[in-house]
Amino acid sequence: MMKRNWPHAVALLVVSACVFILTATPGAAQKSKSKGVGIVYGKVLKADGKPLAGAWLMIENQELGMIYRKDINPIGQFQFDDVYPGTYVFKLSPAVYLIKSPAQITAKADEAMEVEVRVVPAPPETLQ
Repeated sequence: MMKRNWPHAVALLVVSACVFILTATPGAAQKSKSKGVGIVYGKVLKADGKPLAGAWLMIENQELGMIYRKDINPIGQFQFDDVYPGTYVFKLSPAVYLIKSPAQITAKADEAMEVEVRVVPAPPETLQ
């Protein structure tokens, strides 16, 4: 004689339906992927429009005391991942160039921000 496992079958069916509803609900997956941080990426260009390479670009949140640092690649590109929301200023190292624009940026949670950073040669007196 065959045993009937109705309670187990019903429980399995209910669990499967709940999993389907949770994963199929619009926004449910997006909310679970949210990390509360953003991305800042872009290019660093000199006054002549050519990319700057071989330097470190930093963004600093002076309120939180957080500094992110990335190498600028050979074609002037950079990307900061996992940037906490807030207002940041750009800094460059070595300081043979100064940041002309933008003066500051505001990173937002769960957003990617593209930035074109313009630099100018540092005055000779600041290089000594």
